[in-house]
Order: sequence, then structure tokens, then C-alpha cells
Amino acid sequence: MRISLNTSTLLHYKLPVDVQIDMVAEAGFDGIELWMSDIKTYLDNGGKASDLKEKLEDHNLVLENIIGFSKWCSDVPEERKKALDQLREEMLIIAAMGGNYIAAPVQGISVLDRTKFDDYAERYKAILEMGDETGVTPIIELWGMGALHKVTDCAHIAIATGHQKATMLLDFYHVYRGGNDWDTVDILNGKKLPVIHMNDYPATPSYEKLKDSD
Repeated sequence: MRISLNTSTLLHYKLPVDVQIDMVAEAGFDGIELWMSDIKTYLDNGGKASDLKEKLEDHNLVLENIIGFSKWCSDVPEERKKALDQLREEMLIIAAMGGNYIAAPVQGISVLDRTKFDDYAERYKAILEMGDETGVTPIIELWGMGALHKVTDCAHIAIATGHQKATMLLDFYHVYRGGNDWDTVDILNGKKLPVIHMNDYPATPSYEKLKDSD
């Protein structure tokens, strides 16, 4: 098990991605989880993905995962196609940096339609197959306040893909915020979960009233 820093915790400081890597390494972490938006800003300013890969390797930092946002699960075909093009581009950037994973929260829908789980599974399978081509696996992510906030629904979609690399990104806070029961989470095979977020949360207010700022 490696302990890595999710650079969501650094967003307030608006640091360039190369500076983030230096600071996380200096702090003694084993790995790092970066935001795709920060990486794209670096590239737009003339930086190269290969330079970031070299910096990570020089620091012996594992690029655990990338936080990205694309509407790959949208009910609107045109929007979904645009999102898939975006995701493919992002996967290629991650591969050039030496990374293997990108978070895939369910974007493009506000509420799950329980008659459409087969559709959701097909959409996740489509980006998993894109991952087979690029070498970067998308991890379907549970959000406590999002459309996909139940561990059971997340597992349903992942299992229904029938794809051997289907996996889930869970988070202590978001699992709790989504009203899930910790007593049955261990039914899942931890060896199939490559990244887990560890975020603390207060005992009060009650889970349904919590915000990310808590």
C-alpha cells in the first residue's frame, strides 16, 4: 500500500503542476494524484508530458491517478461523443506521463434511471475499451452527492460491463455521504480497487447535510 497525495487539497493555492510534483515529493509521499486541468494548463503554456514523466521518475513518485471530468455517461449521444473524444485525448496525455488510471465520475446525468443500468454499463464498457487501446484504465467514481452515490449501484455498473479491468474509486467521505453501510463494503475485493481516497469527515451534521467543504 502506498500513501499518495490527492492534489485536490492544493487547489486553493493554484500551483503549477510541476511545482505540485516537487512539493509532494519533498513532503515524502509515495505517489501523487493530479488534476487533468492543471496538466492541460502546463501543456498549453509550452510544457511537455514527457518532462512531467521525467520529473515524476526523478522523484520516485508514482502517478497514481488523474482527476478528469468528461460527460462520458450523458444521455445525449452528441454530448457523449464529444466527451469520449476528450477522454481519449486525456488518456493519451496520461500514458505519455507514465500513468495508468483516470477517475471517471458519472457526469452528464443528474439522477440514475433504474431502468437504464444496462445502458450505463455499456457506456462504462466503451471507455474501458478505449482504455485498452490507450493503456489507461478509467475508474468509475462514486460521489456522495452525485447521481452515482450508492456503492451497490457502482458495483452493479462495473460488474455488468463484463470487462476484466472494470473497477471503482471509493472515498471514505463520499461512501459515508452517500448513505452507504460500512458493514458490507468489505464484500468487495480490495485487490480490484487500485485507488482509494481517504478523507476525514465530522460526526455532525448528519451525513445527508454534509458538503465537500466539511
